[in-house]
Amino acid sequence: MYMSTTIDFYIRKDKKRSDGTYLVQALLVHNRTNATINLNIYTALVRSVRGSSSMRITDPYTQAAVDAQIQQLRSIITNNIEAVSRFATAREVKDFILSVRDRSKEIDFLDFASIFAKGIEVDTTRRYTETRVDAIRQYIFQRTKSETLPVTNITSSFISDYEAWLSTKKAYGRHAPLSQNTIASYMTCFKRLFKACRLHYNDYDNGIIVIKHDPFMTYKSKPLVATKKRAVELDVIRKIYDYSSPFEARQMTRDLMIMSFCLAGMNLVDFYQCDPIVDNVITYTRSKTGRHKKEAPTLSLVIPDIIKPLVEKYRDPECERAFWFYNRWRDMVAFNQMIRRGILYLREVTGVPDLTYYAMRHTFATIARNELGYSMEDVAICLTHETGYKVTDTYIRKDYKLVNKIIADVVNYAFND
Repeated sequence: MYMSTTIDFYIRKDKKRSDGTYLVQALLVHNRTNATINLNIYTALVRSVRGSSSMRITDPYTQAAVDAQIQQLRSIITNNIEAVSRFATAREVKDFILSVRDRSKEIDFLDFASIFAKGIEVDTTRRYTETRVDAIRQYIFQRTKSETLPVTNITSSFISDYEAWLSTKKAYGRHAPLSQNTIASYMTCFKRLFKACRLHYNDYDNGIIVIKHDPFMTYKSKPLVATKKRAVELDVIRKIYDYSSPFEARQMTRDLMIMSFCLAGMNLVDFYQCDPIVDNVITYTRSKTGRHKKEAPTLSLVIPDIIKPLVEKYRDPECERAFWFYNRWRDMVAFNQMIRRGILYLREVTGVPDLTYYAMRHTFATIARNELGYSMEDVAICLTHETGYKVTDTYIRKDYKLVNKIIADVVNYAFND
């Protein structure tokens, strides 16, 4: 043990409780300072020690319980001598010991993951994470009927079994198995949560490694499967443009899909929360990628004439945001649900059974590249994707003239008649 640090049990003679018992504490001495640690043990089986302010325990079972806790505290000091030696006072050592002791308790991974997910600020990311935490919870309950998952139980074989379970029809209450790419997203989230758990409980600065293992070190994810391209034919875009309905959800879905197509595939969340329009220009930071890029991808788009009536139709009269959707639907979950209902009818109208809102973004990019001959880098700029020239991007001042030219050409190509 570090030579200037000692610890032993301590019972104050003058602290007798009304029920006749005394509290047993640990007395910590470090660099001629002291602090006490509550052992949460009470006993009346004690006797005084002449010349001492402390007392001795006369019951061997109580003494054994006290000795076990004292030994645990001494072990923490012994195993962390370098960290303890940096502290000046016993109070600092006490806080350190309690921190290590609390970290050493059995960690419930599901409890940590649930709290971690709830703390995510971005709604879509939070729901994404909560869904995947819930899948792990379902797996554990089906296998063990337990609602907890000790972090020590997460091994490489556990991960393999869980991945296999996700691919079965019975997994997560589904009638059909998850796709390989969806399973990959579940496993990626699991890996990130485990890493966050290790970072939370391990104190790398002081060498306190509570979670020593990393089962994902040997885990290899299955390769992603190329997904079906979501772009649709030009006649589908025109069918959507010609569609009209007296039902608000269907009409609004149509309007937003056309607006998205004419604004380089603008996402629903950006329509929902972008800033007020200024001088016929919509300026917004793309929500999907803005939270994980050093420089948030921003676009300033001139509104094409063909959608100006739609923009005015939904413009926010209070000028808090560009559009009034946020006043009608309390969050993106409700807003998305409305659009999903509308798309069901547009699938019938267009004859495309797997039509999605995102098809507008894919179709815009496909026309710009394949039909109009713009380079992949130019199209990537319109979509706020990485161009492959990260260093060069830091030198070039942002200019949206090219983006607006591409938009104008795509809109003209699609609706020139």
